[in-house]
Amino acid sequence: GLQPKCLLCPKKGGAMKPTRSGTKWVHVSCALWIPEVSIGSPEKMEPITKVSHIPSSRWALICSLCNEKIGASIQCSVKNCRTAFHVTCAFDRGLEMKTILTDNDEVKFKSYCPKHSSTKKSGEGNLNELTGQENENGAHDRSLGHLEPYDSLAQNQEEAHRVSIRKQKLQQLEDGFYAFVNASEVAKALQLPED
Repeated sequence: GLQPKCLLCPKKGGAMKPTRSGTKWVHVSCALWIPEVSIGSPEKMEPITKVSHIPSSRWALICSLCNEKIGASIQCSVKNCRTAFHVTCAFDRGLEMKTILTDNDEVKFKSYCPKHSSTKKSGEGNLNELTGQENENGAHDRSLGHLEPYDSLAQNQEEAHRVSIRKQKLQQLEDGFYAFVNASEVAKALQLPED
């Protein structure tokens, strides 16, 4: 069958959705992990929106895994690590790609380069040197209430889809908050200034 090309990476095929125009395609995983990109309806996981918000600096990054400057790469989530890679290249190589639900119900998508990944496919380096990663405070990163990495891209996308729907529903509640709550009335009742 026809395998459209993803706007954001060199990989063809896989779980893709159209952009708003309907003429261009993007992997669901690329849309979720590239921070500037959005998904119009998380229930349908389409259309892919805000591709135009990706800065030129991201388009200029060269993937450290495939060495191609095609599409838009992301960078390692470890502070001060600038290693760039395509989302799909990272999944194909078994790099650590996590979704984290923060205390305030915000979803964070974290991605780690080969040096900082703790989940690598066998034969890709020494796993002993990759375990026990520490964050910038020197504490082990395992204490975060994060979702463990998944064995397959499909499982990871399914979980990311569920998390994305929850995030959108929370955003809709936030957007509609002032339709139901009068800020000046609340401020007056609590004897607070209205600003």
